[in-house]
Amino acid sequence: MKKVPILIAIMMAAAYMLSTATFGASDCFRFKNNGHDTLIIGEIISIDASETVIRAEGFIVSASEHGQDRQLRPEIARVVNGNWTDRFQVGDYVIASLYHQRRDRFEHAWGIYRVDSLDYRTLRVDTGGRPWFSAELTDFVNSGGRYFNHFHYARDGLLVRRQDGANVVILDMPEPAPVPHPYIIELSDGLAFHMTPPEYETLGYLPSGHYRGNNLLYAVDQYIAQEQIFLAKDGMTFLVVSRLPDCDTSPAVSFYDRGVLARVYTALDLVENSEMIARAESRILWTGIWLRHTPVDNTLQLRPLGGDRLTFDLTTGMILPQPEPPEINVNLPDPTPLVMRAIWSAVLMLLILLAGLIIVILRIKSLRSK
Repeated sequence: MKKVPILIAIMMAAAYMLSTATFGASDCFRFKNNGHDTLIIGEIISIDASETVIRAEGFIVSASEHGQDRQLRPEIARVVNGNWTDRFQVGDYVIASLYHQRRDRFEHAWGIYRVDSLDYRTLRVDTGGRPWFSAELTDFVNSGGRYFNHFHYARDGLLVRRQDGANVVILDMPEPAPVPHPYIIELSDGLAFHMTPPEYETLGYLPSGHYRGNNLLYAVDQYIAQEQIFLAKDGMTFLVVSRLPDCDTSPAVSFYDRGVLARVYTALDLVENSEMIARAESRILWTGIWLRHTPVDNTLQLRPLGGDRLTFDLTTGMILPQPEPPEINVNLPDPTPLVMRAIWSAVLMLLILLAGLIIVILRIKSLRSK
């Protein structure tokens, strides 16, 4: 019997650990979806041993349908102190997600963060060393609660909001450019594509180009990162994909024939709705991370933001037409004979039951008359 309380304690501890492990995602979601009784923007006017008092200057009610009817607007919030209290001092501006206890007393709900002003339209939320989280909450607050659940974390240091038919860059934190390194892409029939930064050529590496053994078939006069290049089956042609070109008119997809640039597509060429292009100060994002490289078929598939899948021919650089969905022609049999058969079967079954019932009644009467 002693094992039962121990087991319960272990289960409770595990549940607590799991709940705290999901802090970032779950707290952010509830913060932006009215998962509290009030979301106050205000100033801390006093802190003592038991409570922190916040004078409210404004409130945010999320556009989320959840919990709108329970949102309170207190002038003063006396918040029970917790492990968050040490981060603040009197005079700090904060935004506080709070649960209501009674009267003007509240407790911490889904986050209390420092802000740099009391104007919700221009303030910045500081979540303490988490720039992505800070940017997402700032955008939510600046919108007055309108942008509550429409964020997309892109690779390469971009946070994008997707709403109202447009992609908007909320945060741009460019990551350090990868250091160029030599690599080889092995192909069939002794073919191999070598990419060598110039500083490595003095170390015995073959210069960049396409080779059969040590025989150069064509040279490449620039360094291309391995994750950007997609070779045809024989390596004589290839595509270069830039997910983050400098601007709308910079090369997004480039086609090379024997190392010579032969065709260029910009983001404007590939994205049907230009509002779906996420624009930062020095770069743009026009496609997601999904793509499919099939050398056997000499095709590369990728999907522009907000658009349908594109299929490129790796031998010509052309965009292939999308196959029409097959027509589905289902010739259903005429249901009338089946329905009539079912009806007649039911009628026959009722007649048999009725006949059986009559026989039973007559039998009972004959037994009684004897």
